[in-house]
Amino acid sequence: MSGNPERGGPRTAALRRACGYAPALVYALFLLWLGSRSDVPSPGVRLPLDKLAHFVLYGVLGWLAAVGWLKSGQWPAAALVVTAAALCGAVDEIHQRSVPGRSAELADWVVDVVAVVVAFQAARRRGVPTGKDA
Repeated sequence: MSGNPERGGPRTAALRRACGYAPALVYALFLLWLGSRSDVPSPGVRLPLDKLAHFVLYGVLGWLAAVGWLKSGQWPAAALVVTAAALCGAVDEIHQRSVPGRSAELADWVVDVVAVVVAFQAARRRGVPTGKDA
């Protein structure tokens, strides 16, 4: 055996690339589950802590998406990965309209998008280890 990373053909290589996104996908599903909960506590203060929570939660998604993108050999285009993560926030906000005790806010989605972009770019610039570096 030659130790060729492409061993198994193009389908195996494509599967390996897609697996790099597994943490981001699982986390996105967690965010959608969290958004479907009507029992999420809200802060009892007038500060915009919910926006901070959105920024942190979707920042993690942006970071994980960037890690997946780097591990997949920067496939597909970064804009597509960021758009998919941002769409997760849009789907979450739209779905929250039908959840008792929750509401959909455009400002929440804007914060989600900003967080995804900021975290994705930070991870991209930092050069997150891809596993090939070890």
